[in-house]
Amino acid sequence: MLLARALCTSLWRQGHLHCSHISMDAVDCDVRRVNGGLHFNSRLAAPNVWEIDVDQGLVDAAGSIFECGTPFKSVTEDGEPYEEIATSVGSFFLQRINWKSDACWISVDDREAFDAFSSIFTRMGLAEHFAPLFPDGVRLYSAFYVVRSECSAHNFHVDYKPEVGADAMTLITPLRDFKQTDNFQLSYVAHRGGMLQKEGLLDEGEPGSEIRRYEYKKGKAIVFASKFMHSTEPGAGYNGEPHAYLCFTFGTTNMDSWAQISRTLGTQSRVVVRPDGDYVLTALGERIEEILRMQRDGRT
Repeated sequence: MLLARALCTSLWRQGHLHCSHISMDAVDCDVRRVNGGLHFNSRLAAPNVWEIDVDQGLVDAAGSIFECGTPFKSVTEDGEPYEEIATSVGSFFLQRINWKSDACWISVDDREAFDAFSSIFTRMGLAEHFAPLFPDGVRLYSAFYVVRSECSAHNFHVDYKPEVGADAMTLITPLRDFKQTDNFQLSYVAHRGGMLQKEGLLDEGEPGSEIRRYEYKKGKAIVFASKFMHSTEPGAGYNGEPHAYLCFTFGTTNMDSWAQISRTLGTQSRVVVRPDGDYVLTALGERIEEILRMQRDGRT
């Protein structure tokens, strides 16, 4: 299977293979399309989730940015809900989220930083790998680190609204293999009943659902779209060690899907690249700019 995937990628890059000729097996051999934007992973027993191999050297490239110097050293400590972080590769936007943990999102916040992570995305071959799911092409929307050192309770959620289907995805992979694996991994809702897969129901409240755990490993990425119900597993890093992950959000180049996709991406970062390639402020970014304008005008 790995050889087949490598061959498909090679032919794609040489221009000899159109995405419609690439088998869905080339994305993840355990995943089958159920209907429309709904896919089912038989190994993980969950909808709209894929597991793929990623180049560890490129993960290290992202890790070297995170670990270089002091800009990211205290991101899990108490602080303002939003912060700007300057690095040698550009600016980042930190957002602390109150999800029963000390988790924070650290997203690329200027073109220089976006381009650095876009290069990693491209060299990982992710657009080619997921080409069978996106016949019109793949767009990288944003890139960020997710960092956390503890989690006190589950907070189950989906990243995208059901209407998004598989038009947008989140990829997450650890920057390294962390010592703590007995807890503090990923919990998700699995579905044991074959009838759920057949009928395309796959909702978290359906009979036959159960909570399972996914263990992060360097060199492996978990990728999910809508309907994948998940949460950080309660626990903590070994001796308080923060766990840091590289994340990409990406998907369709069709603007028809953007209204629904942006309901998620509009709150995760200050800036984003839309399916049409425009680099714009998110809804969150626009609110922040409005607050800054009001402060400059003395209206607060």
